[in-house]
Amino acid sequence: VLCATLFHHSNWRLPLKFEHIMRPFIITPDVHWMHHHTAISDTNSNYGSFCTAWDRLFGTWNKNYRYPHMPLGVHGMRDQNLIELLVLPFKTGK
Repeated sequence: VLCATLFHHSNWRLPLKFEHIMRPFIITPDVHWMHHHTAISDTNSNYGSFCTAWDRLFGTWNKNYRYPHMPLGVHGMRDQNLIELLVLPFKTGK
């Protein structure tokens, strides 16, 4: 599972032909990136870590492709440095 997670969280661009063949079955970086998009409809999709079967089964499959300069992160949250990110889980919500 760790290798699959490292793969789909990578910034690799697979050759387009290979991407088209793999994406219906395997969580590729392009498939998983939609989960990190700032748009809530995209964020609530593509949760899988290896195969797309679970997302298809539970209705969370998103077939959209990532695009250049796609905004990633939590909507409304500013960019943070490493220290701020490490402290974040210990802060109380407002």
